[in-house]
Amino acid sequence: MRNLLHTTALFLLSAAGLAAQPLEIRHVSSPLLVRETRGFTEGPDGTIYFFTGDDNLYRIQDDTLVVAVEYECPSFCGVQDIYAGPDSALYVGTKFGGLLRVKDGVTTGFIPDKNVYSVAADTAGKLYAGIDGGGVGVYDGATWTYYKNAGTNLASDFIYDLAIDTNHVLWLATGAGLAKYTGPGNNFTNYTLSGFGPSYSRVVIGADNKVWATASSGGAVGFDGAEWTTFPNIFTFISGVNGLGVSSTGIVWTSRSSHGLYRVQTAPTVQGTLYPFDTLGLGTGFILRSLFMDSRDRLWACLDFSTDLAVITENPVSGTAETHPYQDHFRLHPNPVRTDFRLALSPEAAGLQGKTAVLYNALGQRAAAWQLPDGQTEITCETEELTPGVYTLQMEQSGRVVAALRMVRL
Repeated sequence: MRNLLHTTALFLLSAAGLAAQPLEIRHVSSPLLVRETRGFTEGPDGTIYFFTGDDNLYRIQDDTLVVAVEYECPSFCGVQDIYAGPDSALYVGTKFGGLLRVKDGVTTGFIPDKNVYSVAADTAGKLYAGIDGGGVGVYDGATWTYYKNAGTNLASDFIYDLAIDTNHVLWLATGAGLAKYTGPGNNFTNYTLSGFGPSYSRVVIGADNKVWATASSGGAVGFDGAEWTTFPNIFTFISGVNGLGVSSTGIVWTSRSSHGLYRVQTAPTVQGTLYPFDTLGLGTGFILRSLFMDSRDRLWACLDFSTDLAVITENPVSGTAETHPYQDHFRLHPNPVRTDFRLALSPEAAGLQGKTAVLYNALGQRAAAWQLPDGQTEITCETEELTPGVYTLQMEQSGRVVAALRMVRL
């Protein structure tokens, strides 16, 4: 079952005439996948989870192996969203089976009678469920409280996506625009932008805590709580948008129906690039089903009626399986970083003797280093003294680089 990620390094030219972008394209396929992938999430340890149209759940192990996640649901539960919570449980929002909690092989029904469209959880222990036509549910660890349009100032009861920013504020993509919930009680604030609505389908928090969302009228917008960012005069109309990913460096990825992926650079000026699906090795005639940007700035993409997943890395850290033999054996999380990060090592990598994690700034200057004890599979690295910016973290042993990761310090 080890069905590996086939890798192609491409230097793709912009359809809009901008500078070329080096992209690494990897494809995930497995005999386990018999239906198209429909959504992704990332666990606290960096594990990628996804679900398919046949209600199966999977995870990517060591970036190479597709592994089934065992759980219980009705004969057809209609999985609509998954979320890997900080408690290491996987929360599954379904159309017919409510909200399920999956941990250590045990499935618990959290909301058995709701059509749960989206799920999110924060590090304070609160769980949120966006309900199709039922508003939002808030779980405080003991009981659920439901907030709907009737009796609150929430503009719509149709909640299509949820995201939590670094200030523990819940953002909602609703049938009437964006909404913000600071809790507890009736503390919703609604936001709309003329020409971009009324319904919003996706909401993502950027590294700078900026909120990005996709609108039913087409296109993606950014909102910092006061001002909106739009993409005028790039493309005549970004229609059919149903995917959104934002990198740690502020690059916005979205889609246009069956045309392909859009890469939008928002600073210092707004510039756009179209990558047709066929140039990414995804074929033609398909419609993008979902996009997901993970903490390593890898963009996961999947299409309707296709079991193939594409993993797209922009400006990949140089190195091959030969020069970086342990590239897939190290992970750092969270990324972007504020005060510290945890470096996780596979058992094979932990067994390397005399290894060191060395951090280099954008100028190639050594900024910090941590000795990695033999046999230890996780170490916490302090970053409070570092200047905000983009860094490269190299794992070095006996003078050679065995892996390299990009890190962003906020």
